[in-house]
Order: sequence, then structure tokens, then C-alpha cells
Amino acid sequence: MPIEITWYVEKRVLYQRFTGVVTLEDFVISLKESRARLATGIPLVHTLVDTLTLEKYPPLRQLTRHMTPETGDNTGWTIIMVNNPLMRFAGSVLSQIGGSSFTMTGSLAEALAFLRARDGTLDLPDEPGGLK
Repeated sequence: MPIEITWYVEKRVLYQRFTGVVTLEDFVISLKESRARLATGIPLVHTLVDTLTLEKYPPLRQLTRHMTPETGDNTGWTIIMVNNPLMRFAGSVLSQIGGSSFTMTGSLAEALAFLRARDGTLDLPDEPGGLK
């Protein structure tokens, strides 16, 4: 599947990588899995969304039909790594619908620096080598 969902920091930072061509079915499955993981996390649970190698995704209208605002006090920052202007717009719309605080960066290093500056309780590794 072109979407990988793992813990960057167990129960605290979720990591999602979107690569290649993502279908609507892929997106819906990943949304359910992400929400299930968020529910088991330790607040605040932040999400890193890596779209740097995403080539194609369904129309925004189709994606927004499956988005609902996150509820509860479990959700922290959503940081979207993006280098495509159209994907930047789509990420912005989806994050706003999802109801989380979000920002966009151009790399994992920038995303980690942003998160380190906002949540001092995290022990963030520099590389995602130990993803689970």
C-alpha cells in the first residue's frame, strides 16, 4: 500500500508516509488506522505526515467527504511535509476539516525542529529508523 503508518515515538508521535499513487480506498483505510492509533496514544499525540514522494491522490472533494473533526483532548500538532503547491493546499484543507493544529514544512528535519520547539516532553530521534 502506498501509505505507511507507524509510530515515530511510541504512543506520542504518529508517522504517516504517502508515496506514489494513493487511491481513495487507500486514503479511507489509512484514515481509519490513524484514528485507531491516535485513540490508543498518550496525549498529546502529534502526527507527522510525509507527502514528499506522493505523486497522485484522489480529488480533494472525494477526500473531504471522509474527513470529520477530531474530538477529544488527545490530538496535538499535525505537521505536513510537502513540496508540491497543490498538495500544500490539499493538506491545508484536510487539516482544517480534521480540526487539529497544523503546520507545513519542507522536510523531516524541519518538522522535528518545529515539534521539539512546541513539546518539550518528547524525546525525538533524528531519523525514523526505529519506526514501529
